Amino acid sequence: MKNIFVLIGKTGSGKTTVCETLEEKFGIERVKSFTTRSPRTGEINGKDYYFYDFASVIIMISRGEAIALRCYTPHISFGPYPWYYGFNKRDIEKAENPLLISDLPGLESIKEEFPEYNVVSIYLDIAPNIQKKRLSDRGPEMEQENERRILADEVDFAEAINIADHIIDGKKNKNTIAKEIKGIIENS
Repeated sequence: MKNIFVLIGKTGSGKTTVCETLEEKFGIERVKSFTTRSPRTGEINGKDYYFYDFASVIIMISRGEAIALRCYTPHISFGPYPWYYGFNKRDIEKAENPLLISDLPGLESIKEEFPEYNVVSIYLDIAPNIQKKRLSDRGPEMEQENERRILADEVDFAEAINIADHIIDGKKNKNTIAKEIKGIIENS
């Protein structure tokens, strides 16, 4: 049975940083998700996300190609349009050992879409005070959006510890976390 590994965690828990470490140190590449939000400073299309326009995502949805689709309403300062996040189904299917970053509803969507796969969830757990510190490092222009995310994450991830197959302390350094995830992938 083929595995799909899904890394879940609150905003700022280190999911992307750990995935970059997994790729650099161990050659474990994650399946990139798409988003309709604008790139943050330093983000690169195809490396961090696939940055799609709103119309392209609507077409993917209508074709049944969008998996683990999530829609967020950002702070009004980011404009009137919602931000969509998700995966292209074919990117998951063609990956050998797909590693994805998602949230709990995305995890459930992946399980439903791929019942023939062993879906392994890994939760990076962090406390709200650490999350707030990490998000403050993203810059003052994100302050209101970060506050919205922290509050939403408290609700959205309330059951994560009870649902996840593996729980990793997000306070650990990225190399230690990457080694733990590598071990989970190799032993599944």
